Amino acid sequence: MRVPDGADPAGQRAARTLAAGRAGWRGLRRASASTARGGARGTRLLAGRFHRAVHAEGADETGLSSLIEMHALSVSGDGLVTVGLAGSLLFGVSAGAARGQVAMYLLFTLAPFAVLGPLVGPLLDRLRGSRRIVLLVTLVVRGLLAFQIAEVVHQSDPVALYPEAFMLLLASKAYIVTRSAILPRLLPPSMNLVRANSRMALLALIAATALTPIGAGLAKTAGAEWTLRMAGVVYLVGSALTLFLPGELDVDVESAPTSRTSARPPGRRLRLLPQRALGDIAGHAVWAGGGGRWLGGFVTVYLALLVRHARPGGLPGGATTLVLVAAGAGAGALAGNAMGTRLSGRAPQALQVGALLTAVGALLVTILVLSPVTLVVLGVATGATQALTKLAADSLLQSHIPYEVRSAAFARSESTLQLCWAVGGAVGVAPLAPRLALAVAVVVMGVALVDAVLSARRHRRSPPLHRPSRPAPMTS
Repeated sequence: MRVPDGADPAGQRAARTLAAGRAGWRGLRRASASTARGGARGTRLLAGRFHRAVHAEGADETGLSSLIEMHALSVSGDGLVTVGLAGSLLFGVSAGAARGQVAMYLLFTLAPFAVLGPLVGPLLDRLRGSRRIVLLVTLVVRGLLAFQIAEVVHQSDPVALYPEAFMLLLASKAYIVTRSAILPRLLPPSMNLVRANSRMALLALIAATALTPIGAGLAKTAGAEWTLRMAGVVYLVGSALTLFLPGELDVDVESAPTSRTSARPPGRRLRLLPQRALGDIAGHAVWAGGGGRWLGGFVTVYLALLVRHARPGGLPGGATTLVLVAAGAGAGALAGNAMGTRLSGRAPQALQVGALLTAVGALLVTILVLSPVTLVVLGVATGATQALTKLAADSLLQSHIPYEVRSAAFARSESTLQLCWAVGGAVGVAPLAPRLALAVAVVVMGVALVDAVLSARRHRRSPPLHRPSRPAPMTS
């Protein structure tokens, strides 16, 4: 800005200040615009990579890409619900009250599985000609319940919260059972079950990792009820993706067991424990997955209580340690699912053996050196073990269980896995000394490891698994 000649010094200084301010504002706008363009380019780049990963290896031709996208939204909605309901279970109460609340929570999480195993699983098998509709209904119901729970949270009515949360959890598990049952029918020719399950879980974790912090920020600034409403929107968007699944999924198929160790024909025996009801290989795989889930429940509950009250290593706060352990578990889960995308179809049992062996090693190291660093390492090993053992169990169930009873088999599997998680959490609630509690975990995981090794050696010469029947590639 030009200053007129003869102007007074004060006016000159004001003019120069105004000119500098305008120049600074223009520079700030240019920097903001450049940053926004860079952020937009980064977002488009990540979105493009996510899209390519979803549609790779012929997934778009069979409809698997739509299932992956729907599952990513489902898991993201579950994460947002968890964030919306979190906050008072462990922190802000006394040690005794926290243990009591955790015990009640463990019982609450088991309640839906008392219905899922004996009732919902067989019912879903009877509806196997309408599985797209089942997926649609479970997502819509969860969306509506999320909106209703948001109102309950806003009104601070804990009495109404529990039955609605119970229904949401039940609908979530019914979705998981149905989604697991139909995945083999959408498998592209160039992909095996381990890789398909791994890719689906990995991309779902990435989507949840992107959306959950947004929900956490929304809960902090506007209230938890808005995070729950966001979850409701995510569920409803996911329900719309069921319309893009191939219609051939609603055509019932008759499938036979795929090997000598396949599940027995449907009947009352499906109501027994998985190792006796699901066949030899699948049953042992479920119990190996239960070992990983047991460790997850134990680490989640015990370390949460331990770092809150004991603060090992002298960190400034228990919450800091817990966040680091949780971040390690999340990183381990991502790494485990990423590893699964690169494994061959003959690897499920070896995958479980390696994961359980890693968990035992991490527990032994933590017993020898109990510190924040080893706790984080244990969190990483726990996340990876849960992911890998579950991927292997799902893949073996999908390849060894006939289509007409697959929902009942997955319902029984999910019930067993949740039972193992709750038992692990119950051990974590017990006020045991750290090294004693970790020694108990070593014994439990050692038993699971021995069982997995014996099963892998017994079935290492099993005949190759036949690929499951699936609908023809979509033409539109």
